[in-house]
Amino acid sequence: MSSNPVMQALSAARAAELDARIAEIERDASARERAAAGIVNTRLGLLPRNLPRAEWPVFESWAKEKALRSFPAKPHVVGFWILDNAKLGIDRLLRVVESISAFHVAEHHADPTLGPIVSAALDRVAPIAIPRSWKKGVWQRFEALPYELKVYVSARAAEQDLIVRNAQNLAAEAKALKRELEKTHGHLAPLTEPATA
Repeated sequence: MSSNPVMQALSAARAAELDARIAEIERDASARERAAAGIVNTRLGLLPRNLPRAEWPVFESWAKEKALRSFPAKPHVVGFWILDNAKLGIDRLLRVVESISAFHVAEHHADPTLGPIVSAALDRVAPIAIPRSWKKGVWQRFEALPYELKVYVSARAAEQDLIVRNAQNLAAEAKALKRELEKTHGHLAPLTEPATA
């Protein structure tokens, strides 16, 4: 940099002018993106999500402390926050993640919480077992699902497993009862519908 005060002043003025122009371009782009989001939401009939944002300051202050950008946040920054704050427990972590999501969606930015990084970080804190019905070849797809969807899919799979087990137990009990009846009463013929005249 020049030691000439005039050149320094010109350089500083030019830098300020460039900063102002960049800020103006970003504001214009942001306004166009908001308009595009409104158009898409209207055309698709999407209703605004009114998720709570009360926990947003927790993430924002952590990011500031770590000298990371909280908005727009990158998925790996959210994942880092989760791993760094695992002691809060899964319920509180999920509330903060929901706030991060709500804040970004309300500001018409991509939701940084939906990808596999955040899901894997949450899974590290409170693991969700891959359902037994999922073949090994698609386990990676399960791992990539958003955490709340993994919780739902896993719960539904557990319900299905319980239904199948109950049906198998009932079938086994019926077979055992049939064998017991055959021992005491001889061979039982299958039940048939009565003939209608």
